[in-house]
Amino acid sequence: MERVATKNNHQALLEHAHFGLYCEFYGLSQSEAVSREDTLAYMEEKWEVLEQLIGGYLEMGKLNQEYCEKYQGCECGVFDENMFQLEG
Repeated sequence: MERVATKNNHQALLEHAHFGLYCEFYGLSQSEAVSREDTLAYMEEKWEVLEQLIGGYLEMGKLNQEYCEKYQGCECGVFDENMFQLEG
């Protein structure tokens, strides 16, 4: 993705669907981010990296869901009931 906005125009970043996620990633409220020119500039600079992270997490989430559905219940029979009983 190309650079989102010019130095003095951050509107595209502010309106982006993932702006809230960007703020959360950096540990900022949206109002804190909006009030700081340097923060917005940094977010714009790192835009592509964050988009790749978001995409990766979305992809892994789908894979994890598939694994859970496929292997749900497989481990239930693995443990012997007596394995967790205390001796004595």
